[in-house]
Amino acid sequence: MSKMAEVIGVVAIRTNGGEHVRLLKEHISIPIIGLVKNRLYETYITPTFKDVREVADAGCDIVAIDCTHRNHPTPLKDLFDMVRNNYPNIEIIADIADEYDAKQALSLEPDYLATTLSGYTEYTKNTKLPNIELVRKLVSFSPIPVIAEGGYSKEEEIEQAFSAGAYAVVIGTEITRPWIKLAKFIETYENIKNKR
Repeated sequence: MSKMAEVIGVVAIRTNGGEHVRLLKEHISIPIIGLVKNRLYETYITPTFKDVREVADAGCDIVAIDCTHRNHPTPLKDLFDMVRNNYPNIEIIADIADEYDAKQALSLEPDYLATTLSGYTEYTKNTKLPNIELVRKLVSFSPIPVIAEGGYSKEEEIEQAFSAGAYAVVIGTEITRPWIKLAKFIETYENIKNKR
């Protein structure tokens, strides 16, 4: 999938775990965004030094870190300092859920803001995805690029995100879990069949 993505013009791949980062580095030349989904913690995207080291040592070009205002097992400033001091060539994406998160994260000077966790925290759980309005708001005050992520599945949504000022759009579940799309087709078929 990653080789196909590179061939058709995708500009980066976001992947979970050091093993995946290492494997992708062997086969593609576009940047790799590495993260570790560590479900032991409330902030589960690359929340510890060990998680950062896992993807950084595997060769990621960018590391994604959960920068929501939930409980962190390691202070965010310490994580950012660790990346800056030990992996100066690796950029940082601050994964946030709302404007407050973004403003707090900006004080740490990440390289990018991403709307990844909008809709996935207790305080944003009723948010309709994709949250294009959040992209628009972040772009209005952020001095760094804003990446639209979370719930993007239609061409018009991608257009809207770029119109709102997004630097890039991440497409996740729509392409990495094709069975979800297939299930929607089956559901549509079943509904039609039951109406006959």
